[in-house]
Amino acid sequence: MNNPFFKNMLVYRLSRDFTINQEELEQQLETISLHSMR
Repeated sequence: MNNPFFKNMLVYRLSRDFTINQEELEQQLETISLHSMR
């Protein structure tokens, strides 16, 4: 299947219970910078 939207997608499975609320997740994601590879 050739889907251009998910060409470089990586999926991870967590091996233990993972509990985090929305605010904590947003704060942690703010520290990550995403860059386009075009």
